[in-house]
Amino acid sequence: MKKIFLSLFIFVTVPFFALAQINPQDLSVGITPELPEPGDKVVVDIQSYVADLDRSQIRWTVDGTEVAKAVGAKEISFTAGAIGSVHRIGITAITPDAGTLSKTITIAPARVDLIWEATDSSVPAFYKGKALNAHDSGVIVQALPYFVDVRGATINPKSLVYSWKVNNKPQLQSSGFGRDVLRFAGPSLYRATEITVDVESTENNFRARRTINLKAQTPKIL
Repeated sequence: MKKIFLSLFIFVTVPFFALAQINPQDLSVGITPELPEPGDKVVVDIQSYVADLDRSQIRWTVDGTEVAKAVGAKEISFTAGAIGSVHRIGITAITPDAGTLSKTITIAPARVDLIWEATDSSVPAFYKGKALNAHDSGVIVQALPYFVDVRGATINPKSLVYSWKVNNKPQLQSSGFGRDVLRFAGPSLYRATEITVDVESTENNFRARRTINLKAQTPKIL
């Protein structure tokens, strides 16, 4: 009898435990591109694992203005504003099986550029062009973020957090608060080096990313 009772107890209680893990208020939001820049076309879409959104009345607002309201409207697009603008996206879904689901997200367009300089390369006298990076020469990469807050004030680059990668490998010693410069040995001959930087504010409300590829140049005798 004990074995039968134990089997029935497990059969009955496991489903209730599984249901307790579901949060019906969750809406999964996707943003493309992940880190919008000013002027980008931004696509926002939603998914839900607990509600049938295809049969739900979904309302979208951008900065307080309704931009869509229809059954199954799981996606909208809009153009990101200038640097310093902040877009608030409101989503409300009246579902037939999970009640009303809602979420608000904030998108702040930002931008970062990368410039580089070869430290072990030279050019002829009076040459006005840029010195190119030779095989395994030293390279300095400078991040130039353009972050403007809602008051229109430019955020000091030294007050931002930088995460550097070389060929997708994190450069932990060169990353961190205010570290807007990366120094490394340039690419080997006939190979390219990929440099990526992620920049974000300390409050994590502004984020930007940039990637460049550097190729080693063959020196010439002139």
